[in-house]
Amino acid sequence: MISDLSFCEIQGSFQLRKKCLKTRRFQKMRKVAVNLVLTLSMFSLFFFSGGFVLFADAFLWEYNFSNFQSSVSSGNAWTAQNLSVENLDTGIRLREIGEGTEGSISCKVKLPPAARFIQIKAGTVEHDENALFFYSGGEKYRIFTGWNTFPVNNKDINHGILSITILQEGIPGKNPGGWANFESIRITGEKPAAGLVISLSEKSCKDNIAGIDSTVVFKYYPSGSLLEQELEIDSFVYPEISDYRFSKKPVILKKESDGNFSCTVKISEDAYAFKSGNGSYLFSSVYAGGAHSYASASFNIDVKEIIGSDGKVKNALPPPVFKGASPEIVKYRRMWEQYTKGNNLALGKKIIFSKRPDYKLTSKGDTDATDLTDGKLSNRKGDTIWFDKAAVGWYSAGAENGLNCLIDLGKISPVKDVVVRALCGKRQMNLAAPSEFKVLVSRDGKDFYEAAEMIKLAEGEKDLSDFNKTFYVAESGRAYVYPFKLQVNADVRYLGIYIKGSTGAVFIDEIAVIEGINTACGFNDAYVGQKEKFLTTGILVEPRLKELAISTNINTPAFLQLTDMRDAASQEKKTDLIIEVPEGVSVIFPEASKEAFEIDGKKYTRWKMPLKRRGKYNITEAIFFTAGKSVDCKLPAFIYAASEASRGEKIQVPLRLIEIPEVKPKFKRLMVSLQWMVEKDQMNYPDFLKAYSTMGFNAVPCFPRYWVKTEKQGEMTKYLEEARMKGFKISMNEAPFHVMAKGHQEGSEIYSQLKKGKPGKNLCPSYRGDYYRKEMDRVAECVKSAKPDYVFWDIECWYNGAIEAQACMRCSEEQKKSGKPMGEYLKDCGTRQMRDLKDAVKCGTDGKMPLIHCYDTHPSAPNYHMILDFNKFYPDYVDVSANSFYVSGNALKVHDEMVENYKILKCNKCLPWLSAGTYGELLPYKLEQMILEALMNGACGILYFQYSDFDTPMDFYYHSKALAELAPYEDLLLDGEKLFDLTGSNRNFTYSAVRKGNEMLLLIGNYKRDPNGETEINLPFKNISEIRNLKDNGKIINSGKIFKTNIPKDQIGFYYIKGN
Repeated sequence: MISDLSFCEIQGSFQLRKKCLKTRRFQKMRKVAVNLVLTLSMFSLFFFSGGFVLFADAFLWEYNFSNFQSSVSSGNAWTAQNLSVENLDTGIRLREIGEGTEGSISCKVKLPPAARFIQIKAGTVEHDENALFFYSGGEKYRIFTGWNTFPVNNKDINHGILSITILQEGIPGKNPGGWANFESIRITGEKPAAGLVISLSEKSCKDNIAGIDSTVVFKYYPSGSLLEQELEIDSFVYPEISDYRFSKKPVILKKESDGNFSCTVKISEDAYAFKSGNGSYLFSSVYAGGAHSYASASFNIDVKEIIGSDGKVKNALPPPVFKGASPEIVKYRRMWEQYTKGNNLALGKKIIFSKRPDYKLTSKGDTDATDLTDGKLSNRKGDTIWFDKAAVGWYSAGAENGLNCLIDLGKISPVKDVVVRALCGKRQMNLAAPSEFKVLVSRDGKDFYEAAEMIKLAEGEKDLSDFNKTFYVAESGRAYVYPFKLQVNADVRYLGIYIKGSTGAVFIDEIAVIEGINTACGFNDAYVGQKEKFLTTGILVEPRLKELAISTNINTPAFLQLTDMRDAASQEKKTDLIIEVPEGVSVIFPEASKEAFEIDGKKYTRWKMPLKRRGKYNITEAIFFTAGKSVDCKLPAFIYAASEASRGEKIQVPLRLIEIPEVKPKFKRLMVSLQWMVEKDQMNYPDFLKAYSTMGFNAVPCFPRYWVKTEKQGEMTKYLEEARMKGFKISMNEAPFHVMAKGHQEGSEIYSQLKKGKPGKNLCPSYRGDYYRKEMDRVAECVKSAKPDYVFWDIECWYNGAIEAQACMRCSEEQKKSGKPMGEYLKDCGTRQMRDLKDAVKCGTDGKMPLIHCYDTHPSAPNYHMILDFNKFYPDYVDVSANSFYVSGNALKVHDEMVENYKILKCNKCLPWLSAGTYGELLPYKLEQMILEALMNGACGILYFQYSDFDTPMDFYYHSKALAELAPYEDLLLDGEKLFDLTGSNRNFTYSAVRKGNEMLLLIGNYKRDPNGETEINLPFKNISEIRNLKDNGKIINSGKIFKTNIPKDQIGFYYIKGN
């Protein structure tokens, strides 16, 4: 797009696209009788009836279409031709009503002298064929959902009056056309808020034409503070919406000191050949702050074709993958193309579904079994695949509990990846991305093995997304289909794909199975794992580790995995869980009936109980077993579910009896809590406090927000007092502001007060009204009732409010008063919240303050959700950092982040959160590794989320094992010096050491799975008097000053060393 008000001095004139004005369609639009004229009278340039607002520091002129009102007055007005206009809360809905013509809406505005850009915010579009365009300088420029920034064009100005015209395309033969939502338009200066700007550097401005060796400058101006330090730019050419590149390097914007983002790119010979003009132009997009922003280039581009030695064009523009679709849809289709290069083994194969697809529009033609393997993507340009019979959809079949898809490839073949195109975006609230994917592989169709898994992250955890084990996709109300790639790397004939919906709605339009090579690194590693069943019918209940582990010295729970592939009606019927175990094994919770019987002459007991799912999870409620010493461990156990109508598959698993290590001596300084375990679970846990103490836990969690000022309060306070009497500390979990928000409707005073009159639905960071004060009173009451030794804030509700703070009148007013940039002001809001919360705690205590911490706030990544800045409120309002390690057993990440954390804090003041399975299951032995890495590198205790992730007693075994190894050395651990410079000969290992006087602890990790496990460490003593292997019950090792050891792949060594 060309503008004489761009950053370059434009010499000469731009060739007008006169052809556009002469087209039959445009002439018809001009000549046709006006179907509808809608006007809004203007009282003055900047003060209009409810619509125009002057923002001196941001916008020179703005019109919010949520206040659009129709009239038939003359003069300065918005005028619509061939369009119907419907008022919405967020703007207007335009619908072309001519005979396949273009409709338009236009007005004239006196141009402010400092005007540089026009910004247009569009909402969703029903059909991409009815897209919106900005008409400027005789050219049409596509408007996409989000913010669109265009340079002011001198050709649209006549005697200081700017003509603004928005077009909507019609569909020939269809009247009326599809709708398009239109929210606002504004004129800005040189820094358009939420705006992307693409310009040429001053040295490259000759004739305003970019070519090879020209320098392009990208700038993005956020409307508020952003957490991101980098933003990725995608570029395209119109009208094809083909990908464009300026060089082989991606365009990455870096955050500058003023909070804006920029990047300078030199066009190289690797740039795609392209010449703008005659309706073709270059534009780019960026995703930031939960929204997309687009910009058309303020210059022409002319990159010539380069012919190679073979006579072919080396830099040819790639063909469009989906001509005319939105940039994001094009981007994800290009990803699909890249992911599915090679031989697709699934083409033409039938899929067996465990749950019959039940969405009527996608089930037309009864072709669902082959729709996902026909090699064709949906032809709906807006990716609204729930309308496409070529897609497959589940809506009320129970997809939220998981569904299985089975593909027989016909023969055993090497498979590299499985790629699933699934609907995302929340165009409607239930049309969300699935919450989990798994791929299981089998050679015989009987025994399956898990090859890949990806779990969806919540927004607050999106930094953990790696699209390997976890993923995060933005879902802001616009539909798109994302290609989820799962790495298989194994020989396969029968391929099982498990998909769990975030809601009951799951929509997919294609699955590809890409052939691999059997010499790839790690090929067939999947078959080293556990055997699995893969059901397409019925119900299966089984332990995750495919063994029934039972602890003999204390009670520990088992949460059995539940795979229910019955139809929705069958799932509603009463179903029992039956567990058949050798005589001497008992179920002590929940209540169960028992029946003695024999299997091949061996005495067994059949335990029968109602099958109960634990909330939304695919596991049973906790089951507690006991086992006498006389139990024959060589006999297996059998588990199945049964209803009146059918019986599920009966599985056989080995029995394993274990003794949980007792942690002694008891910790006096370290704090250990299974912090996310509600009181109901504690009370249902047989002899809970005895087991809890044995396993080294010393703080009992409580959630007084659920029972203060209820009939349960007396019972709960009595229980907590009993725990205190037995030597436990009390740790209070509190979710301030989450509780405050309950029961409020859109537009409540606690939410953002949006400038455009829209009802807010996100908590306002600046709110300090009556509900806020009541929330502080409620927190004080909880503290008073629970009398905690520790208070843990769980605050994950501010991100959306912080993102829209620039649009909130309350935030804008308070920010101006502060005299600080919005980003700093928001952090001040968070710090004030921490101060007020600490004051509330103080009000609820009897004088002794508990330790306070706030989830996932720590110095190595201090800015949480744009509002909670650890560096601003520690140590005044919290006492420790609180790193979150929901990392599927990745002990290397725990090591690296804890070391970084300690180097900043320089003390043992971190209470990290660990997990036995959140965001990905892990083998139990990895818990021991994570615990030791955390405590050896600066933690003053550990917390867990959540109880049900301890789904096998083996999780508790390795938890207790790690703490039992450390317990005799608590003072050495906490008072010793961290030896970060100590290392060994094997540089692939991690080394963590703590020394105090003539004693030290040494932890070595082979997390990078080096097959050479040998290493030598030069110990920091003149002589060695004692080395104990703490993982082997303190066994003494003979060694000199040079300590040699061998650590197998993915294992650790842990040693106590004494010297002089």
